[in-house]
Amino acid sequence: MTRVAIIYYSSGGTIGRLAESVCAGAAGSGAQVRTTELPASDSGSLADALAALEWADGVVFGTPACFGNVATPVKRLIDGAWPLWQQEKLSNKVVAGFTAAGSEHGGHESTLLALFQSVYHWGSLIVPAGYADPAVRRAGGNPYGVSARAHRDGSVDDVALDAARYLGQRIAAFAALLCREPAGVAG
Repeated sequence: MTRVAIIYYSSGGTIGRLAESVCAGAAGSGAQVRTTELPASDSGSLADALAALEWADGVVFGTPACFGNVATPVKRLIDGAWPLWQQEKLSNKVVAGFTAAGSEHGGHESTLLALFQSVYHWGSLIVPAGYADPAVRRAGGNPYGVSARAHRDGSVDDVALDAARYLGQRIAAFAALLCREPAGVAG
């Protein structure tokens, strides 16, 4: 069974709601899903998130846009994953991302691009949202991942939730394709 980890940090509730939709999409596609919320403080343990990162075939990261960059708890996880990278346990995973910002032009795309910079080093494969589904276009058309407008009350527009659900389906499908048993070499 394909394994998908959804690892996120939510400061106001928006990212948490999007994570629930990503989870629903991946689980609805038949994937086994682990959802891990990162601690806000520097003293919180990353053990569960690192275990989920190692366990998964596909990983979806969620982070608020912080001045066009990933939030500190997500960056802390990425920096803390170097032992997994060193042991080559991050290569050949499929990775996607989602974000939210308080304004329409609050750094959605640059946040996802910043997130993916580390993924290139890991040897993982990025699976963007692209324009492969109408839900992504209705949610604003961010080709790099799913993004939403963060509201003070933590509410999320239905179109963004639909796009997040689609992203969960997409990551599960690509993880399943990548993790099939390789064909034997004829000899």
